[in-house]
Amino acid sequence: MKRIFLSFVMSIPLVFIGCSEKLPPDMPRLYPLTFTVIQDGKPLDKAVVELIRKDSQSKWGGTGLCDASGKAEIYTQGKYKGVPAGTYSIIVTKHFTEPSKYEGQPIPDPAVDLTAYENWMRALDSEDLTSYNLVELKYGSVDTTPFSIEVGKGEKTQPLDVGKAVRLKITK
Repeated sequence: MKRIFLSFVMSIPLVFIGCSEKLPPDMPRLYPLTFTVIQDGKPLDKAVVELIRKDSQSKWGGTGLCDASGKAEIYTQGKYKGVPAGTYSIIVTKHFTEPSKYEGQPIPDPAVDLTAYENWMRALDSEDLTSYNLVELKYGSVDTTPFSIEVGKGEKTQPLDVGKAVRLKITK
């Protein structure tokens, strides 16, 4: 009986092999990474964490989106958990765009009043929305970010502290 139970338990992982999406043939082994981003001592929700290889010959990098606890799980090509071994610059960005003044307003029915619909669409297309960086610019560039990591050597990630909250208008 023990042997049957042990065989069953040992075969469970085999059921899940092949259930995940296969890696592209040229993709190297991936190492899972999770970062926590903090700003003003609190978790930063909806910040984007990007890992960009320091050797520019590599096409593999990673990206993650912070959840409400400030945690970002990193994915290669947006769907493969982790990143290949290597040295990466880490950039952190967060943007905000003011909502449209037309948000929540009903769209005129073109079948009822085509002119009102066309005017509404023209106004929407010409609206000049204001956007802001909510993280200091130095964290959003590979040239100025203080964050980097060498992946593949059993590293432990440290929280990424992006300093004080900012609201820097993005000029067009």
